Amino acid sequence: SCASATEVGGSPFSGGSVPAPVTSYTGAMRVTFTSDGHNAFDGFVASFGSTTTSCPSSGSTLTAASGSISDGPGSYDNYQSCYWIIAPSGAVWVTLSFSSLSTQSGRDLVRVYSCSDASCASATEVGGARSAAARCRPR
Repeated sequence: SCASATEVGGSPFSGGSVPAPVTSYTGAMRVTFTSDGHNAFDGFVASFGSTTTSCPSSGSTLTAASGSISDGPGSYDNYQSCYWIIAPSGAVWVTLSFSSLSTQSGRDLVRVYSCSDASCASATEVGGARSAAARCRPR
C-alpha cells in the first residue's frame, strides 16, 4: 500500500451500473484498472474535471484541468492492468465522472484513490491483477 493514497468512498467499481462521480479533495487522484483471467467485457470510460486556486493514458500523469481516460477501444484483455495519475496543476479537488462501466462484477475492478500529492504513483492496492501483460490504449 501507499501512505500517500487512500481509496475513495464507493471504490472499487465494477459491473454494469455507472457510479456517481467521485471527488478527491486533495488535488490529485490515482485510478487503476485490473482484470482477471475470466470473461472480458466492454470496460469503462470516465472523464475528469478539477478546480484550481488560480484563474481559469497508462502510466501517464494527467495534468490538464479536464480530460478522459478508458481501458481502450472494444473489450479489454484478460489480465489487463493500467493506471493513471490525475494531478492537474494547482488543483484543490479532482472529480472523476464515469460515462460507462461494463466489467465483470466483483472481479475486474476500477479503483479510485485520493492522493495527498501527485507522487501517488506507488499505490499498489490493485485487486484482481495477476499480470501486467496487457497494455491500455488511449480512447
